[in-house]
Parts: sequence; C-alpha cells; structure tokens
Amino acid sequence: MKQKIVIILFLLTAFCAVSVSAQKTEKEKSNLRGTWEFEKLNSADGMLVADKNSENIKVFHQVVIEQKEAEVKIGEKIRYEFVNPKTKKSVVSEGETTATYFTDGRGETNTIDKKTANSTTKWKGNVLSISFYDSKTKNVVGTVEWKISKDGNTLTSIKQEKNPRPVAPMTFILNPLNNNRTTFARKS
Repeated sequence: MKQKIVIILFLLTAFCAVSVSAQKTEKEKSNLRGTWEFEKLNSADGMLVADKNSENIKVFHQVVIEQKEAEVKIGEKIRYEFVNPKTKKSVVSEGETTATYFTDGRGETNTIDKKTANSTTKWKGNVLSISFYDSKTKNVVGTVEWKISKDGNTLTSIKQEKNPRPVAPMTFILNPLNNNRTTFARKS
C-alpha cells in the first residue's frame, strides 16, 4: 500500500511538472503579440545604423503581431526617409506587408514586397524562427528570428541571408532577408 502511494505521488508530481512546463512554454510563445514601434536598426555590414532619434534618417517602422494557436500574423508598416549626402536629395523608401506563418511545420507562402516568399516556421524556446527557402532547390536562403526581451517590452528582429551579397544602401529596407538587427518597443 505504501509503495502504491509513493508511485501515485511520483506520478502526480511528474504530471504537475510537465503541466507547468507546458504552460510556461505556451506563455513564452504567445508573448510576441502586440503593437511594436521602431527603436533601432543595425545592419550587419554597418551600411546603415539608425535609431528613433537619428537626425540623418527619419524612420517609421511599426510591427503588429497577432497569434492564435499555431497561426502567427506579422504586419509591418515601414517608411524610411534620408537625405543622400552626395546629391542632397531626399530619398524615401516605404512599404506595407502582412504575412501569415504557421508554427506547426506545415510551411507557408506569402507575398512580401511583390515577391513570393516560401518559408517554414518554428519556435526555438521563446524565439520565433522563420526560414525562407528557394522553392526550386528547397535550400534555405535566409532566416528571420523574432525574440522578446525578458521584461516583455522589447522585440528584436534578426534578419540574415545565407549568402549575403553587397547591396546599395537602403535597398535592403523592405527585403525580409538582409543582415540586420532591428529592435522595437512595445506600444500595446
């Protein structure tokens, strides 16, 4: 009888531990929801570094993330304006896109900047990882990772191409696969 009680207590403890762990993991996954506004951009090659107070470049970049179970919708509105130092002319780059991703491994096809983007999405702990691939070769061509800070007030997007190529300044702004790290502050 004593042995049965010990086994039952062990099983209950294990069940509770798994349940708490699952709740924590689900909580971590769902905390990307919200409206986020641009704080800072750093390109990996140093071609562009800006923050919300930059005098040389005016930036409006808002991200709205919705999540329901395995479906994650990410909407972005982007507007960058700067003065070309050589021509002294104002240059504007802007766009808006909404893409839907599925974290259950089914894959997705979205239109981003008027181009078809094939991807697969999964959670790596509290990081939403999106791998973009070539539809013909199935080779991964780049990744985007969305990670939230421990306090839940900062969202970081890390975009990387597998084989980066030189690009002219500002051409990567609307391309989801360039090498840059962008941080956003929670607005709601």
